[in-house]
Amino acid sequence: MPRLNRGGLLAIDNVLMGGRILDTDPDEGTAAVQGLNNRIMNDERVSSVMLGMADGLTLVRRS
Repeated sequence: MPRLNRGGLLAIDNVLMGGRILDTDPDEGTAAVQGLNNRIMNDERVSSVMLGMADGLTLVRRS
């Protein structure tokens, strides 16, 4: 998060990947998005919300 200023907002689209995000044997792209979602969820420097609209949108704000 070094490039995101404190209070900055990051919007990430397509985080649900048409439901493939729940695959237990994901392809490379799905595994990358799963890893990104997990990193955001476990990062104490940010607040985030995942919206279930369309194919998923995550909003991340650096604290």
